[in-house]
Amino acid sequence: MHNWGGYQPNSASSNLSSSYNNSMPSTSIETTHNYFCHSVNSSNGDFSPHLDHSALMSMDDQERKKLDRKRARNRQAATKCRQKKMDRIRELEEQVSSEKARSARLNNELSQLQSVLNAYRDAVTTHQNRGCRAS
Repeated sequence: MHNWGGYQPNSASSNLSSSYNNSMPSTSIETTHNYFCHSVNSSNGDFSPHLDHSALMSMDDQERKKLDRKRARNRQAATKCRQKKMDRIRELEEQVSSEKARSARLNNELSQLQSVLNAYRDAVTTHQNRGCRAS
């Protein structure tokens, strides 16, 4: 048993301490504090200021799992983003193709209308050359 300035924890204070720790939600700061500052020896209620390596490893495992989950979510988000980008590119390519086809149709129609216009001009010119006046 350690000498802590004359203080000797009794079973009531140990039970109070353990019931307090069990009733409070465990937070990362509280957990870290407990791992690094003190541990309670369950057999005699002794406080010993040492590092609990098994708890630290479990904390590292938790952090690693948390990081793995975060990376998995990031991978899914990146995949979704890339798929969305590819869908948008495909949609734009279809739109370009459609607009090119429309442009070709309009150019063809323009060419036909210019031919009709030239035919009417020729008819008017021929009519005028035969002696008719344009009004």
